[in-house]
Amino acid sequence: MMCFFLFTSQYLQDDRGFSALAAGCAYFPMTVVNFLVALAVPRIQRRFSGPALLVTGLALAVAGMAWLALVDDATAYVVGIALPMVLIGAGQGLAFGPLTASGIARVAPGQAGAASGVVNSVHQLGGALGMSLVLAVSSSYPAAMAAGAVLLAAALASAAVLVLPVGRRARA
Repeated sequence: MMCFFLFTSQYLQDDRGFSALAAGCAYFPMTVVNFLVALAVPRIQRRFSGPALLVTGLALAVAGMAWLALVDDATAYVVGIALPMVLIGAGQGLAFGPLTASGIARVAPGQAGAASGVVNSVHQLGGALGMSLVLAVSSSYPAAMAAGAVLLAAALASAAVLVLPVGRRARA
């Protein structure tokens, strides 16, 4: 996701001619949806497990990122950028809380602070690693978004294999 923010800001300013302020405002649809979905997660978790929300959120983020990989200079902002950003925002809103919670699940209360620190460190390291991989393989904005979608798909597959079964067992 880190590459999404870097590359999209650069794309909007360099290729689309947005000012820095306009590029920042272009994230508004994603930000609002992310905020609203994150607020709804506690209510949604009454019906669905955290791992199910994590997998669903990652799937939405993959779809949004893959959609952004299709953008070209003729693509309208609303259809080609804002709507995929809405998917990404919904995906982030759904996934971030359960992702963090799964990192500290089954940790003794006395170790929760340390586990939380490890989770936050891994978030930062993963972001930096993902950014370096995308920077290394991408030559254009669509290529960067495609690389980001591939990395998110790998995270989705990992969550589906490693985290989702744990959530199913916990519900049972």
